[in-house]
Amino acid sequence: MALQKHSYAYLIKTKLQSIEQKMVDWDQRLGAVETSLKKGMEAVTANDARVLRLEEHVESMERKLTENNLVIYGLNGTENENSDETLTKDYSPKIRDQRRILNAKRKELSERGTKAKLRDNRLLVNGIEQNPGPPTKKQTTLTASVHSGERESIDGELKMLILNMATEIKSLGERIDIRLTKIETRMDDWDKRFCNIEEKLTKCIESQQATEKLASCNSLKVNELEARVEFFETRLHEPNLMFYGIEREGDKNQADCNLKIQNIIRDKMEIGDDLKITKCHRLSRGSNAPVLVVVPDYTDRAKIFKNAYKLRDTKILISKDYSKNVREQRRILIAKRKELGERGIKSKLRDNKLFVNDKVCKVMNGQVVDSTGVAI
Repeated sequence: MALQKHSYAYLIKTKLQSIEQKMVDWDQRLGAVETSLKKGMEAVTANDARVLRLEEHVESMERKLTENNLVIYGLNGTENENSDETLTKDYSPKIRDQRRILNAKRKELSERGTKAKLRDNRLLVNGIEQNPGPPTKKQTTLTASVHSGERESIDGELKMLILNMATEIKSLGERIDIRLTKIETRMDDWDKRFCNIEEKLTKCIESQQATEKLASCNSLKVNELEARVEFFETRLHEPNLMFYGIEREGDKNQADCNLKIQNIIRDKMEIGDDLKITKCHRLSRGSNAPVLVVVPDYTDRAKIFKNAYKLRDTKILISKDYSKNVREQRRILIAKRKELGERGIKSKLRDNKLFVNDKVCKVMNGQVVDSTGVAI
């Protein structure tokens, strides 16, 4: 019986150790998931801030592209759905939607006798913006006494011994029951804790998956906004030309610089005086600082590039004005073009693309790659 009791206690102890180890493993896994979730939320917060900055940048560029434009309504039967005006500023699509809603509100207020004025994307209402051992020595002695004829005395002692053993067995059984009850209670508590941990872990995993999905959506939106920013920057730089190699001698102000550019275009490039330049200035104070020339008409810019070959005997070079991102890509492409030339491979550079043996190459992650993504 003592051996059976020892085996039962060993099994219980082993099970308890197994349960405790399982709890440790669950706690470690839960901690890892919580850490991953925290990092994911930090990434989402950073992406949200980046998306906000890009949206503000896009809106600012849209404003710059439309600030000098006017729209006339009433021609060919067109009507202005944003206000009663026939001549208005040119607004971005976002502001035009805002003005359409505000104009409807203005008409409603007017019908009620309330004066209101529409200014850009603001409505002024009254001036206000709204878990048996071996026999004992005594027993051996009693057995020997039976063989010697002392039965009566032995019977009495046997009865007493059996009674004591029964009492001891009952007491042992009660103690075992109490301990088993405690163990069962503890195991119930562990089961509840396991359920709570599993539920919390499930929620963490679901939250992590949602965070990863949100981060993926934000990444796509960031890429889209970056593409729009690049498009607007290209549009803003499109009218600009860069003249390199022009001496500063005689330049006292922007008017002198403008006159010098006009003379070069007229006398050396042999282009007529009808070419229109709206702005002309140097980008720094250096002696041979490049000159930025704004030529708004595409036809005039085409004439300049068509006649640029006439400046081959001079130190003057003409190129487009590129955005910062395109300039960095061209710097990498120019270095690659020089390397290819030393190896006897011909190539052509156009804007931010390099044409090599009928392959169109571009810059990706700081490397020049072809259309299949293989570095050249």
